[in-house]
Amino acid sequence: KTLKFINRSHNSNKSLVALKMIDSCFHNYSVDLIYGIPNTTFNIWKDDISKILKFNPPHISAYNMTIEQNTVFSNWLEKGVIKLHDENILIKKFLYLIDILEKENYIHYETSNFCKKGFFSKHNIGYWKRKKYLGVGPSAHSFNGKIRNWNISNNSKYIDQIGKRIISESKELLTRKMTINEIIMTGIRTRWGINIDYLRSNLKYDILHKQFSTIKKLKKNKLIQMDNSKILATKKGKLFSNYIAEQLFI
Repeated sequence: KTLKFINRSHNSNKSLVALKMIDSCFHNYSVDLIYGIPNTTFNIWKDDISKILKFNPPHISAYNMTIEQNTVFSNWLEKGVIKLHDENILIKKFLYLIDILEKENYIHYETSNFCKKGFFSKHNIGYWKRKKYLGVGPSAHSFNGKIRNWNISNNSKYIDQIGKRIISESKELLTRKMTINEIIMTGIRTRWGINIDYLRSNLKYDILHKQFSTIKKLKKNKLIQMDNSKILATKKGKLFSNYIAEQLFI
């Protein structure tokens, strides 16, 4: 019923059959879950998680549904056809997910990502730890540590230009401020936190000194904690990672 509502071409049985096939052939794979879909209940969410855990997948990602502008859902929302879930319901679903997955020995290593020991996403960690990467294809992004590039998004134009040995791309040189804020934004979402020593030694930014009063307030509200040279989100703080990042931005 939910898949039909969000206009997916498959049903739940096909999902489970596909998952069974994948599980029988691969030892390393990930399952994506979406919560906060209009017209769904907490019991549906619990049932989805229960079915997934029967396969004991090595990695699980879970995302709260967001409504993008100029889509069918945004149109329905404006006309009152659908309503978004109350924030407290979303929090309840997210905390339930954290609790049950941790009981099943999953590591909550990024706001939306959980894994068994040794199955961290190497690909995504590269982004979160700001490693260099090369993106190939329409809209693909690349990063060399200082400059971020992105290819033209139009498929036909991209193919035409590649045939002419042209790469049409846009680029931005990250300023010191942009770099610091990116480190704060990605760091607070992961179990590795915001690296205080890295900011101090590589970017000459002492976050403990510059954001003393903000850090004090966030700690008082039990949203962050200190661990050696790291600033980490608490369990409560994981619900407010965007807010924490905004408060710490320069």
